Amino acid sequence: MRLPLALIAVPLALLAACGPADKPAPPASPPSAAAPAAGTGSLLALDEYAVGPIMAQTPFRAEAIQALFPNDRVATESSVITVARDGVTMLKILGEPGLTTVGEIHIAGRSATGPRGEVFGMPWPRLDVPPKRCWMGQAAYRHAVICTQPGESVLRYVFEVPGWTTDALPPTEMLAKATLRDFIWKSGAGGYAPNGGGA
Repeated sequence: MRLPLALIAVPLALLAACGPADKPAPPASPPSAAAPAAGTGSLLALDEYAVGPIMAQTPFRAEAIQALFPNDRVATESSVITVARDGVTMLKILGEPGLTTVGEIHIAGRSATGPRGEVFGMPWPRLDVPPKRCWMGQAAYRHAVICTQPGESVLRYVFEVPGWTTDALPPTEMLAKATLRDFIWKSGAGGYAPNGGGA
């Protein structure tokens, strides 16, 4: 007896449904581990060796800095090289006296992150800076408080103290209201003295 074709097709369809599942898609390629290029909007990482892509041996020349920040505006103003992003200056670079390499670099706090994760606007108490390592700033940093951390001879932290307009160091209760405003980085062997003042 020959079975109708319809009765044969049904079991075959059921067997196909119970077959092995489709082979899973291969996993996506892992993301590149390369750091984003300077000038792409990422925060500059600061440590004892570098300010983002700038190191102590970087030549103090606008074209050398421009090569490190291809998407930003690099200009020379008097004896200072500036780096601006979206119309805002984020770096002011001075030369190392007597050499042809970069020296002191002034960094806008909102464009960088410190070696311990310090960022723009961070309150002074969270950095746990000893008050004895702080002094009052001068010139562009007048009325700001500048501090160093133990073991960080190349980096200074600049704090803004709300309502403080004298040249004396604020008392501890006022320092508790201060927030991180900028960084200053010094290249060269030894960096700064623990409390060099002057900035």
